[in-house]
Amino acid sequence: MFDLAGDGPMLLVDINYKEKQAIIPFPTARLSELLGSVDIEIPPERVYLGGNSVLQIRLLHNGTKEAAALAQLFQKHHSLDLVNRVSKAITGPDSRVSKQIKKHLKEGRYNKIEEILNEANHCIKAKNREPER
Repeated sequence: MFDLAGDGPMLLVDINYKEKQAIIPFPTARLSELLGSVDIEIPPERVYLGGNSVLQIRLLHNGTKEAAALAQLFQKHHSLDLVNRVSKAITGPDSRVSKQIKKHLKEGRYNKIEEILNEANHCIKAKNREPER
């Protein structure tokens, strides 16, 4: 856990590869570039939270209840790309979607990380069907 008292990113990953380190906040538009800064040349969808014998990855959260709940949903087989997509869904431009997902995280409504993406997609589709005022 890092101490930002809820400000800034909900999640970070601390990556150690060979003798290099990177701290990556999520979401980010520069994920591939940041991985490249520590000589990781495989795409983010193939870099898993479980790491391997030469790649150590720690998922950190900002200490809020919703961030802690979110971090617990991620498993070792989940990719950094998935972490980024879920983070974008939660912090996206529609504050109604963000507030609803954060509320549901606090309430412990999710059992799998995919449920968050499904809810975000459902909310966005419903919003797009709303008539303009």
